[in-house]
This record gives sequence, structure tokens and C-alpha cells, in this order.
Amino acid sequence: MARNEFNGIPVSDGLAIGMLEIIHSPRQDFNHASGNNEKEKLASAIQQSIADLQEISQLNGDSEIHAIMDLQILMLQDETFLDPIFAKISNGISALAVWEKHLDADIQEYSSSDDHYFSARASDILDIKLRVMRRLTGIAQINYSGNTILVADDLPPSAFLEIPWKTGGLVLRRGSIYGHLAVLAKSKGVPFVAGVSDLPYLEEIPVIMDANQGLVIVDPSKPELDKYKSLVQEADSLHKTKETYTWPPLNRPIQVNLNVADPSDLQTYDIRCFDGIGLVRTEFTLHAVDNFYDEQRQYVEYRKILDWANGKPVVFRLLDIGGDKPIPGLTYKEENPFLGIRGIRFLLRQRSLLEIQLRALLRASAHGDLKIMIPMVTIPEELEAVRAIVQETLRRLRDQGETCAPSPLGIMIEVPSAALLADQFEADFFSIGTNDLLQFTTACSRDSLALNDISQPDNTAFLQLLTQVVRVAERKNIAVSICGDMASDVKYVSNLLKLGISNFSVNYRAVRKVRAEMARCLS
Repeated sequence: MARNEFNGIPVSDGLAIGMLEIIHSPRQDFNHASGNNEKEKLASAIQQSIADLQEISQLNGDSEIHAIMDLQILMLQDETFLDPIFAKISNGISALAVWEKHLDADIQEYSSSDDHYFSARASDILDIKLRVMRRLTGIAQINYSGNTILVADDLPPSAFLEIPWKTGGLVLRRGSIYGHLAVLAKSKGVPFVAGVSDLPYLEEIPVIMDANQGLVIVDPSKPELDKYKSLVQEADSLHKTKETYTWPPLNRPIQVNLNVADPSDLQTYDIRCFDGIGLVRTEFTLHAVDNFYDEQRQYVEYRKILDWANGKPVVFRLLDIGGDKPIPGLTYKEENPFLGIRGIRFLLRQRSLLEIQLRALLRASAHGDLKIMIPMVTIPEELEAVRAIVQETLRRLRDQGETCAPSPLGIMIEVPSAALLADQFEADFFSIGTNDLLQFTTACSRDSLALNDISQPDNTAFLQLLTQVVRVAERKNIAVSICGDMASDVKYVSNLLKLGISNFSVNYRAVRKVRAEMARCLS
């Protein structure tokens, strides 16, 4: 083969060596013959599919996986989604044919959208379409060994979860780099590269996958194999080491905090390796929508996290739903949800949800160093509105004899207007959410492979916004941290340190590399 190196977009880092295996297009030759009781057959297939998804969710402890499976379950329970399909089924008409045609139209509409939220959801619709079709026809789910490097155009989220990942990795010719598959790959630690559109469909050929750089090497030479085998062994040894070692000394105060979605993950971590928790994604921590309305359940979950932190600071972000985290029947249906009613915009319109969460947080605050962060803040009036609700909630808790304590109130700066007007926000701290801030600054969808070259975190305009926020925080003498993918990417550690950022909130898998890069930059 004349050319053996192919480049894509790194999504979930890691290294893998194995044989290439093709995941062929998920379309199958289903039998569309009609029979009696077609509506009943479809209803049964949907219920069986819901049970499948619930089982997948139960077998995976990660709360982000729960959220993705819950979204698909809610879609399969949504009457507004299902009623038009059942209405088209009558005597002599195959439920399978109606289901496939209706969902194909939805998939086409979503996948052709310029909005990355809608295009990323096409994978979820494809997923439930095929699952229900298999249940209607009795065709089993295709399984893969999980020990190879899989290549496909795209892969449904639940199909990814049914693969017993042990070693190996995933290469997509297309796919969304910020869709649910990206979330799952990072959660499972599966190396994943997207956008390798020119990778040939070959099978049973050795491949090296360097997902740190977005590189796929087909039929590598012996020196290449030897080099990467050594790197894989080194990486495996690093991840198997218990996280209780001493951090390399730094010549200036730096805080490296942990991002948390699922409290159950904390059982395998050691708080001594972190300076605290910089971001608790409470919408994932609570797992189910019913818990959004359950003050006591929230209080218990927040106490568990504070107890694990053992006196170190923990930043809880208020429910950040909407955008790429829609909740059927709860969030608003909008043409462009990323620019719509999400984050604090949603909570101020659903005040009961906000008050329930604040009550739980303020009660938990009496038992640890708890900070509250407001997502998707755009104008100072939003911060002041939340502050007023916090003060009123504290007063009511005290009147009721509840043990509670005030908490610092900060904002997540992820909207350019908030960055530009940072000096007008009387917040106790800032946290810069790089994913959305970069997307909004460059007007580039986060999952657009075609625009990847101009939507990088080293974009000059983006860095100017970061600099402005840091300088405002210095003048106000308040803390400023950085979270999002940029904080966990060693390529940008040096630039962030030069900007004056000393507080990083990172994914667990990135903490070693980030600390090592800090030591190198500050030595």
C-alpha cells in the first residue's frame, strides 16, 4: 500500500494496536410482510426495546451513560413521537415498514441539519430505529469482540455499549465528535478518532491507532510497531498504578481539580490526588428526571460527594439542561436549542426546580466547602435573580429549623457577552466553560469536522476573551478556573499558565498528564 497514514480528529485519547474490523452499514434485509395485530406487535417491540435500554443502563454505572439511555427511553415513551406512527398502521400495512419509513425521514432531517445538536441526535434515532426493528423481526444484535480496531461510517450509542471493550479502539469515517458516542468513548476510555473519511475499508490488516494525535497507521512497519508497543505498555502501566503517588513539585500555586458526573466513580479515586472538585455536573449526578423534584435525594447525593472531598472545595453546577441535554416533556422544543432556553435561562422559568435544588445544596453546604455555580449566564441580572432566590431559600430553611449554610455563588462564563462584561458581574468566582465559549466565539458547531481548523482553542479571539476574564478576576480579587475539554488537553497547558490561570478542572483520565505538563512548563 503506497499510503499508510491517515489523519482524523482525536475524540477520546489513547493508543491501540490490532487488526482492522469493519462495522458494515447497520441496515439489514428486514422482512416487511404484514400480518395481523401490527399495532400490538409494534407496541410490544417498543416495550422490549425499552427493557433492553434499561438493562444496558443498569449494567453501566456511569451517569452520562444513564442520561443517554434515558433520552432514548423517553423518546420511545413520547406519545407525540409515537402517535403519528401508530396512526399510519392499519389492516394490511406492515408496522415494520411504517416504522422504518417514518424514522428514516427523521434521521434524514436531523442528519442534514447545520445545527450540531440536531445532527448529533440522528445517531440516537438510528439507534432506536434498528433496535425496535430487530425486536419486530427477532434478529439479534450484532456483537463484536472488542479486541479489534473497529471502523465504520457511524455507530449507534447503544451498539457501542454492547461491545465488550477490553482493548482496541474505534475509527469513524464520519460521526459527531461531540455527540453521545464521543461522551461514551471518553467515559469508557476507548480510543476514538473521527473524520477519517479517506480510510479504506480493509479487514484483517494490522493497524496502529494513535488517538492522541488523530492518526491511523495501516499495515505499519516493524519499527513503527515496536515503537507503539512500547508506548502502549507504558500507558497501560501508568493507568494501572494506584493514584496515591506524590505529585511533582511546582514553583507556583496551582490547583488541579476533578470533574465529576457520577458519584460512584469517586470510590476508585483518592482525594489526596486532587485539590478539590471543580465541576459536579448535577444533571448527570441525579440520573433520572424524577430526582430533579426530590430534595432529599439530591441532599443525600451532594452529601456523599462532600464527604468524599473530606473538607476540600466542591463546585456544584446547577442543573444544566437544554441544548445537547434535552429532557422530553421538560425542556423546550426549539429550532436552535444551543441558542435557546437552557441552563439558567431554563431554571429561572422553572423556578420550582431551581428552589428544590438550592434547598438541597444549602442544606448540604453545612457539611463541607460547597460552592454553587450558575450555568449559561448571559447578563448580570440573571446572577442577581439567582442570588435573591438563594437568600430567600436560606431564610425559609432557617425559619423551618433546617441546618444550612450560605455558599459562594459563582458563574460559568461560556457566553461571549459574559466574558466581555465580566467586570459587571458581582460573582464570588468565575469558571470558564471552554466548549461553549469557543463554539459561540467562532460561530462553529462543536462537531463540525469541516470547521475544525478554525475552531481550535488557540484561536486568537478566543484567547483574548480568556485573557479579559482572567484580568477582571485579578482586579476583583476572585478565583477563576477553567474547565471543559481545553483544561484536560496538555497541548494548551502552557498557554493557560501564561495567561495566569492557576485553577484547572480536569477529567480523571487527564490528571496525570496535565500535572506532568505543568511540572515541565514551570520547571
